[in-house]
Amino acid sequence: MTDELAKYKRRPGGISFLCFVLAWLCLAGLGNAWFLATGRVEQLPPWLSFVAALYGITAGIASVGLWHMRYWGMRALTACMTLCGVLLICFIVMVPRRLVLGGYPGALVFMVIIGFALVVVDRYVRRCLAPYA
Repeated sequence: MTDELAKYKRRPGGISFLCFVLAWLCLAGLGNAWFLATGRVEQLPPWLSFVAALYGITAGIASVGLWHMRYWGMRALTACMTLCGVLLICFIVMVPRRLVLGGYPGALVFMVIIGFALVVVDRYVRRCLAPYA
């Protein structure tokens, strides 16, 4: 293998770190899905466990796809980010206002910060996967 080809086969450190984070989020999403499905949290509807399970599954798929530097991992990451936004909106709307720091304005600021972070991650991953597309 030539040095030029080997350069493209290496996984960047940021992608490796993101894969470990996504694997952790996969476990967290599936654990939250199980916890919500048991009905221990009366304020939240049981269908939210389905959304949390989807989030965990897409995080796991994205982790595997990005680890292998496949472009379908980027699509799974986009689905995971979308479900992250859906979960944030659901929790902010369904959790009592006194539990959300700053009420709804504080939640909106939090969502904007998370959205910005997700856009930064999305651009980084797309840039890293561009040679593989």
